[in-house]
Amino acid sequence: MITMDSAPSKDTTCAVVVTYHPDSGLPGRLARLAEEVDRILVVDNASGPADLGVVKRAAAQLPLDLILNQTNLGIATALNQGLQWAISHGYQWVLTFDQDSTPMTPMLAAMREAYLGAGGHRVAVIGSLYVVASPCNEGEHGTADGAMAGTPRWQECATVITSGSLLSTAAHTVVGPFRDEFFIDLVDLEYCLRARRKGFRVLITRDSSIRQPLGSPTEHRFLGRRIVVTNHSPLRRYYHARNLVAVAAEYWRGEREWAADGLRRQLRMVFWILLFERRKAAKIAHIALGVWHGMRRRFGPLYH
Repeated sequence: MITMDSAPSKDTTCAVVVTYHPDSGLPGRLARLAEEVDRILVVDNASGPADLGVVKRAAAQLPLDLILNQTNLGIATALNQGLQWAISHGYQWVLTFDQDSTPMTPMLAAMREAYLGAGGHRVAVIGSLYVVASPCNEGEHGTADGAMAGTPRWQECATVITSGSLLSTAAHTVVGPFRDEFFIDLVDLEYCLRARRKGFRVLITRDSSIRQPLGSPTEHRFLGRRIVVTNHSPLRRYYHARNLVAVAAEYWRGEREWAADGLRRQLRMVFWILLFERRKAAKIAHIALGVWHGMRRRFGPLYH
């Protein structure tokens, strides 16, 4: 029987990967992930027959289970399905991964070390560093809270991204599910803030890293500075703005530094869109609508 206080290990850990029109490289990435965990669950958000064939080919070769949603339920609901599956199958830890992320280092050993270093006390999430996978950012590291160069091998932080993060199922039963109504964007960051509000800890280790694409980046120069913009679609700009405004308002009292930094980043992003990105009017209009809906707490998918 798995004890709920044990440190992460392969036999107590499964992986949950949410897919939506995955590319042909998915089976290879899943094969690398399979080396870290006991089993993988893929939750597919209605990719369609052609793209689903990629997932089914991987399932024929790996210890892999499938949940096939008939409609796109969003990242939050898919993650919740995965967490419930993990709990029902007796797993204590869940390694969450985006479909396009690639493990760059052995992950579980580093996360175990971070867990033990923290004394195993009320740890809800352990995150990884990520390397932005694009010609513009070759080799550039980042985290949800900034770079860790020159810092200890692990530390506490406010938030980490979904991909490459290890979640405690025991903590999850207390923290509660990911916010279904957010659909996509900031579901991971809000979860971390909620965990901290409930007295849990969020850790990040620099000994575990993943390669993570971010949009369709292009590089530009501004006043001698190198600027990389992600060129996300107007719809993604909407969800990010809406959910950021809602989360910043909800956690302003307890996480003011995080919230203020997030809002500053949003304003800076608007400036870069106006300078460098295409479809400026559509993106700014969607951001404005997202801010309005976030203030009014109107959630769910924008288009049905």
